[in-house]
Amino acid sequence: MEASGLGCWVCITTKVLTMTVGAVAISFVAQKQQTQALVCLCSAHLGPHEGFKNFEWRNTESDHILSQMAVGNRLLIEHPTLFLFGDLNYRMHDCKRDDILGWIQDKQIDMLLQRDELKALEKSKHLLSRFMEPKITFLPTYKLDSKREYSKKRLPAYCDRILYNSESVQPMSYDRVPFSLSDHDPVIAMFMFEPQEPNKASQVSSWIQRRLLFILRVNQFRILFLLLLWLGSVFFSRN
Repeated sequence: MEASGLGCWVCITTKVLTMTVGAVAISFVAQKQQTQALVCLCSAHLGPHEGFKNFEWRNTESDHILSQMAVGNRLLIEHPTLFLFGDLNYRMHDCKRDDILGWIQDKQIDMLLQRDELKALEKSKHLLSRFMEPKITFLPTYKLDSKREYSKKRLPAYCDRILYNSESVQPMSYDRVPFSLSDHDPVIAMFMFEPQEPNKASQVSSWIQRRLLFILRVNQFRILFLLLLWLGSVFFSRN
C-alpha cells in the first residue's frame, strides 16, 4: 500500500470568544497495485459541556465542518473514505450521575450507550448519522482526576471517538488507552482497509458537486468585488 498527493486544510469556528472548536483534515491517495482510493482523515474538537443546547451546538459544528470544509476542491463529506476522530465531546443524556456510576461499576456498556448522545444521532438528519463506529467495549473516557477515577465535576461520558464513513473499511479493534497527563483517556482503533474502484455514477456526481462548489466560490468573490465597487462609487460621489 502506497500513499501520495497529500493535502491539508484547517478550520476554526467559535461559539464565544472564550471557547474555540476546530478541525484539521488531510487527504491522500492510497494505492494497492492498480487500485487507487482517496482517503481523508479529520481530527475535530467540538464544543464541551452537558445539556441540550450544547448537544445541538455540537451537531451544528459537526455539520458545518463536514459540509463546508474542503481539502483541495473536495468537501470532507464527499470523500469515499473518511475518518473523523478526536474529542467530539458528546455526553450522556436523560440520566443521573448515580445511574452512570452504577452502570460503570457493573460494566453495563449497553446501558451506558443507550444514554450516549452520539448514538442518539444514528437516525437523525445530521451528517454524523452517515458514520459508523467500531463496537465500544470499554468504559467512558472522560472526566478523570489525578487518581484516574471519575471526577465529581462532570458526568462520565464517551467524549473521545473514532468514526468512519466508507465501504472499504473493516474495524479490527477499538479500545481506550490509560494516559495520566490528561483528564481524558485517548482511544485507539485498528482497521482493515481495501481500496475499491468507485463506480462511474458516483464519479460523475462527485465531479458535478465539485464544479458547483467551485462556481459558488467564484461567484462569492465576484459579488464581494461588485459590492466594494458600488460602495466605492457611493463614497466618491458624495465627496
